[in-house]
Amino acid sequence: MKTTKMTKGTQMGGIAPSLAATATGAAAVVGVVEQPMMAAAPKKGDTLTRGGTTAGRLGQIVTAANRWRENYNPLRALTIRRAVELYELGQRGDYAYLQWAYRFIERRYPTLSALVTRCEAPLKEFDWQVKIKSTLPKGATAAQAEAQKESLIAAYEKIDNLRAAMVHLHSADFREYAHLQKHRAEDGTVCHLEPLNQWCICRDGLEGNWFWNPDSRSTSQPLAFLGKEFCIGGESLPIEDFIIRQCARPIDEIGLTGLIRANLAEKDWDGFLEIYAIPGGVVTMPPNVPSGKETEYEAAAKLIAEGGSGALPNGSDYKPNDGPRGVDPFTPRLKHLDEQLIMAGTGGRLTMLAESGSGTLAGGAHESTFNAIANGRAREISEIMQAQFDAEVLEREHPGEPALVYFFFGDEEEEEASALCKNVLTLSQAGKKVETAWLSEKLGYPIEEAPEPVMPVADPDGKNGKDGKNGASADSQPPIANSQTPRTPIKNRDGHGLTQTGTDAVATAVAEDLSHVFGRLDKILGIQDDQVFAAKLQAFLDDFPRLQKDILADPAAARALQPVIAGAFLDGLKSPKTTKRA
Repeated sequence: MKTTKMTKGTQMGGIAPSLAATATGAAAVVGVVEQPMMAAAPKKGDTLTRGGTTAGRLGQIVTAANRWRENYNPLRALTIRRAVELYELGQRGDYAYLQWAYRFIERRYPTLSALVTRCEAPLKEFDWQVKIKSTLPKGATAAQAEAQKESLIAAYEKIDNLRAAMVHLHSADFREYAHLQKHRAEDGTVCHLEPLNQWCICRDGLEGNWFWNPDSRSTSQPLAFLGKEFCIGGESLPIEDFIIRQCARPIDEIGLTGLIRANLAEKDWDGFLEIYAIPGGVVTMPPNVPSGKETEYEAAAKLIAEGGSGALPNGSDYKPNDGPRGVDPFTPRLKHLDEQLIMAGTGGRLTMLAESGSGTLAGGAHESTFNAIANGRAREISEIMQAQFDAEVLEREHPGEPALVYFFFGDEEEEEASALCKNVLTLSQAGKKVETAWLSEKLGYPIEEAPEPVMPVADPDGKNGKDGKNGASADSQPPIANSQTPRTPIKNRDGHGLTQTGTDAVATAVAEDLSHVFGRLDKILGIQDDQVFAAKLQAFLDDFPRLQKDILADPAAARALQPVIAGAFLDGLKSPKTTKRA
């Protein structure tokens, strides 16, 4: 069969407007090209795409011979020995089979699939922004920084799939690496970041050059087998057209062996259930079975042994299959495998699948953990974008100027704002004043000076009535509390109406705030097993910052202190020891 020659437009990534007629004279389908047995070498300026096409170019299909990956299921006959072979191939830079296996296990291993989803979820909610460096280098001006900020924001806003590109870079934590190719508009600016399939990438050894491997061919010598035209960083595929992220400890390595062991445990469990879950047993035939009746006796015995109903001849003996042990051996094994994967996927921050205590507490701990993990990875992705994208944009738009701005992706702003407000409060209490305009710029929302509070004026002589200087009715002024005025009884937070002094109320409120913390510690102290005790205590210590944050978010002690502080304040205003000015 003759092949249709690719047009220049197709080679550059576009869909050719028309193609030459086939040998039979029939018009070819627009945008479809029959591929040769091997992908053509890329030319400088080619845009690579994923989606199953051999050459990775838009508007093309591949021959059946080159679609091997679509007909290969790596889970068939997958054993630990095969997994070790795949790891060894990857160590030599031959990733075709290994990365294709990673794709399958992320789809078929429920625990790994859930882990990927939970880790990606916060990334899809994070916002990106361009920040100005807090300290500008000598000679740089604020106007230059603002101009750079506008240029960088415009460059990122032009990308049509920025969030998907961030999620793809995050996949390196699971698959060891991730590659994006910059697709450029006519003016040379980046308009798209194409996530390349990892099984179409290989490497020249453990730390050699990366190669574009569009046919996913297995090779540990890509330079000799593919050629320098496929080298990422060579003339045809310049390195400035790519954004690359690597991870030293990919989670899918743990997931691959975990899936094999989990499947084995599930298989043995199924066999266990076949024997012991459905009532069955062994039938001992009676002595002296009449001649010619053996087949009938055997059929009746088989029916009873397999859990059926019926009758046995007199003298028969039936012994049911009892469980070989009192403990189910498979559930702990599967739980152990899941915990190993979760620990690897969360950096050890989640040591078990379910936190002891209430569901709300466990859910909050896990949600906070995944947000923290995603935030750390987002900051790393931000640094990669700063080095491999920001630098190009700033050099093109502002040549010769130092980089004064940077791309930020993550959820750090809320923590920064909280810490900044605490610092401002500390300075205010120390008698220092922070400029409102500067604080508004740092926090990102407008701030106005609050009006001075109007304090009630004491009127011991009753001159602030209708004829007083204040011009208000005496009945409209609330009475001023003093040391002899009886206090309003303070009630517990639980609303039972228990009358207490201010000190007792505060003490009760503090105890209430810390009750669940003390309860959790009491349970830990009651554990006899040293290993379990150490694990639970470490989990408590890891969770303590969140517990502290929850307590400070709505402390009962603060509400108990408010009336005590207000009474003391009013007592101070009324105190006869107050020195009057001359």
